[in-house]
Formats: sequence, structure tokens, C-alpha cells
Amino acid sequence: MRSEIRLPRAPRLLLAVSETRWLGAARFPKAAREAGWDVALLAPRGSLIEASRGLSAVHHLPGQADTAQWTRMFAHVVEQTDPHVIVPCDDMTFRLLAALVHARPHSMDPALHARLATLVAFSLGDPDHYFISVDKLRLPDHVRGVPVRFAESVSTTSLDAARAFAATYGFPVVLKRSISTGGNGVAICRSHAELEEGFQRLVQPRPTSVPPFTEGVLVQRWLDGHRLFQPAVAWRGEVVAAWCAEVLECHPAPKGPACVRRQHHDPLVHAEVERLVAALGMSGMFSVEFIVERSTGLPHVLEINRRAAPSMHRGAHLGVDMFGALYAATHGLPSPTRRAFDPGEEHIDVAFPQEWLRDPASKWIARYPTDVPWDEPELLDAYVRLWREK
Repeated sequence: MRSEIRLPRAPRLLLAVSETRWLGAARFPKAAREAGWDVALLAPRGSLIEASRGLSAVHHLPGQADTAQWTRMFAHVVEQTDPHVIVPCDDMTFRLLAALVHARPHSMDPALHARLATLVAFSLGDPDHYFISVDKLRLPDHVRGVPVRFAESVSTTSLDAARAFAATYGFPVVLKRSISTGGNGVAICRSHAELEEGFQRLVQPRPTSVPPFTEGVLVQRWLDGHRLFQPAVAWRGEVVAAWCAEVLECHPAPKGPACVRRQHHDPLVHAEVERLVAALGMSGMFSVEFIVERSTGLPHVLEINRRAAPSMHRGAHLGVDMFGALYAATHGLPSPTRRAFDPGEEHIDVAFPQEWLRDPASKWIARYPTDVPWDEPELLDAYVRLWREK
């Protein structure tokens, strides 16, 4: 009788999600599985991402979980699944992981906390820079010695200081809270009245169980230009895969998430991201948002998102496999993919369901191939239900 051959389990990737309707995250499991990962999920019950066929295990957070409940469930899932790497899929999850690393819960065994902190640091890089890297008020000063561009700004709790800044640089000006997601916590002010209203709204402390929020508002010179993102994978302070994605359509305009992108290679942007990654000791999946000033053509950093970015699941199709690059980097293997697009190469990426939900009659959907998950019918059905609920 032939003996059974047991193949080793594929290394496990733990995707962690806090938002139930984070549209882009639902496309990650299949892409990760096709790159060689065994994919487990930690998410609220009923999340869109659960409809993906790429998952081997699903673990649910308690309903309306607070920080303590999230931490206990995260620790339980790590013990149950023994993941090789964690990938946060939204901003809240990254902050929860960062908070766990920096402060051991009183009820948590020190040995367990050390194990969790080591896993997070392996997955995300140098913990000393976690909070600052996503804090819009502190990041410009923190990397002041690094040759990257930020628009002129001042961080202040004083409306008079904000008015003085506007008098110096003129309107419009941009106001930002220290932490925000998807364009919330940002105001573009074109008059003194809008400046006063926006400042008074954003300067108010925002209750949260996940620290830290820096007090005050960032008042920043508005740049006439176009937005772009650089989704990327880094490992121990080095970029291992990346591309640029210029925002051609977003919802809600002008500062909401991208729906249509022009994907290409921009050497200036790529160089700035490499310098940021090295200075912050970053690992894992993330994206950096820029404004490219129209008059100079120079990119200026807006923020860093320390999470997997929408469109990353398209990497293998485009020849820059983000999940494959992460697999190789975390195992010390040669990368199976290109690090970036070739000069002059570009692709128009119509995000589904984002552009379809924005405008079912979109000219972009009519003109370009749209990334519909035909091979994941359960996920497609979940997206259709979202459209019907609009």
C-alpha cells in the first residue's frame, strides 16, 4: 500500500479588516492565493471580503468590537492560524496593530505580547515610525532631513495662525486633521468663511479608542495639479514592487477614493517613495499619495497609507505582482516579478465596483476593460447588492 504524501502547508497570510464595506480589500484573497499564500481573514461578520473564494479560514470580530475585544480576538487568531505575515487592509487596522505593539494590554501575558509584537514588526517594519508615518501633522517635520517634497504648511491650534498662513499663500488652502481616511478630515477652503468653518470643525478633538491623534490642524498650501498614488511593497526599508496610479476619476470628487487610474512609471515619484521607505524602515504593503504640481511637474507628498491599496490585486495581470513580491521578500527568495513598469508603459485601470457604483453609464467603462470578478460569482453578487442598496 502506497504511503500518503503530506505536502507542507503554504505559508499563511493573515488579512485583517475592520471595515465591512472596504471595496478594494475584497479582491485581495484570490490574488494572494494565486501568489502562493494560504489566506486567513480576521474581519467583522458580513464583510464584503468574506465573499472571496481565496480564503481558507475566516475569523469574525465581535459586533462593534472595541480595542480590547479586537486585541483579544487578534491574539486568538494568531495562535490558531500561526500566520507568517499580517497585511492590514484598512487604516483602522493598521492603527490597532501599531497601538498593540507600543502598549501591552494589562491582561495580556508578556510572552504572548512579545510574540505578537515581533510578528507585527516582521510584517510592517520599524515600529518607532508607525504612528508618525500616518500622522499628517507630524510626518513633514519627522522626515525633514529626507529629500522629499511637501507643500508649505503649518500645524496649529490657532485660527489666527491659519488666517495668517492664508494671507501669506492665498486661497485656496487645505486643512487636514492628523488622521483621516478616504478624504474625510480634509477641507479645501476658498474663502475666509470656509477657512473659519473648516478649521472650527477639524480642530475639535475626535473621540477615538485608538491613539494617537495629534491636536491641531495642518494648514497647507493648495497645489494646482493632479493626484496620484504609488502602491508599493517594501521589505526592510527597500521597495521591492511598485507602480504609479494617476487619479482620473474619484468619488466623491475631488478628494475621494480613486475609481479610474492611469497606471504608469514615474521615476521622480518612485525615487521619493524609496527615500521615505528607507527613512521609515518600512515593510509590507502600502501606498503614498502625491500631488504633482502642474506648473513644475514636481511631486509633493500628501500622506502615507500603511495598508494594502486598491488595485494591488491586479499586479500579476500587469506583470508587477504585489502579493508575489511580498511572498518572495518574506521568504528570502528571488522575486518572481518585475519591480516596476517599464518607461513609457501605461494602463488605464477601471476599478470595479467603484466606477460602476459612481456612474453605471461611465464613459470609462464603455471605453476600457473593467475589472469585474466574473470568476468570483459570490463576490460579484455582493457588489450587485451594494448597487441595489444605493
